[in-house]
Amino acid sequence: MSTMPTVQQWKLSRAIPLEGPPLSPPEWAVIESLDFLVEQFNSLRHADIEDQKLTKALVALHITFATNFWLRKHSKTFKTGPTDFIGQLRISPREYLTDAIMTLRKQSIDKWNSFLKTPMKISDEDLADNNYLWSLIYEDELAIGVSNKSDKGVDDQAYLEGMPKFSEKATRIKYKARFRHGLLWRSKSLLPLDELEFSLYDSHASNEAEGNDGLVHYAMDMRGRIYIGYRKDVTFFHSAFAEKDYVLCAGKMEVKNGQISFINNASGHYFPRGKNLVTLLHRLRVYGVNLDKVVVGNWVGEKTYMAKKFLENRGFPGEKMI
Repeated sequence: MSTMPTVQQWKLSRAIPLEGPPLSPPEWAVIESLDFLVEQFNSLRHADIEDQKLTKALVALHITFATNFWLRKHSKTFKTGPTDFIGQLRISPREYLTDAIMTLRKQSIDKWNSFLKTPMKISDEDLADNNYLWSLIYEDELAIGVSNKSDKGVDDQAYLEGMPKFSEKATRIKYKARFRHGLLWRSKSLLPLDELEFSLYDSHASNEAEGNDGLVHYAMDMRGRIYIGYRKDVTFFHSAFAEKDYVLCAGKMEVKNGQISFINNASGHYFPRGKNLVTLLHRLRVYGVNLDKVVVGNWVGEKTYMAKKFLENRGFPGEKMI
């Protein structure tokens, strides 16, 4: 089994040649995310307490997802949305970086796989499927990053009576967040029959907040896709975003002219914990979101934390991983 690199080994392997072109903002977003994760893993390298071992497994899993993101962006067949979407962006191929990232990916997979109750051989196709990987971890009862399935959502009569049907692409695509240079874009209208037109999202200007605080419902599904929005003319719960299935995180979010400024875990259907917000922040980081401008809050609003500090602490102070 391969071992995880030290911070020095990783940075040496992904060193940028002086004669080469500079990295683009999307490339830097992924590299900086991997730098942070490798450093965080190494800070736990000699941790033997069970809770810390699971934390190491989760950090290794986040490394796998970040490397998957890079590799998908290099695929000519990978699609991020409609071809006329102004926010659509690709990462230019850089073989020397991709080789280093492929090596790191294998190392991270070996690490978190060793924490499963029964380590297993996983196909390349499944390793590229975020939904499969999170489900695998959840079914193994480590549950180190997945929020509870929506128990209430299963029996929501209101869902059958009026909630938007996210199984229909025309509905789902209107709520899906897209990112360009770290800013959140979304369809101007949530109505399925309206023309699809993207703009920088603003949770205050959208008039989609449930209350008067500018906070709008969001959820991140098992593939890492983020959906945001709220319709006041229909019954709406977080469980609608995922068709009442598992999510990685859910709550409310404030967005000002495309910049995410606040997130929390206020979802009565999923009851996410700090670890779920950590998963969301890692995803936002690879999307290029400036975490220096993001504040994290808990459900009851007692305390807030700067996003980067929240990531360094790996969640809310005192919260256990399991």
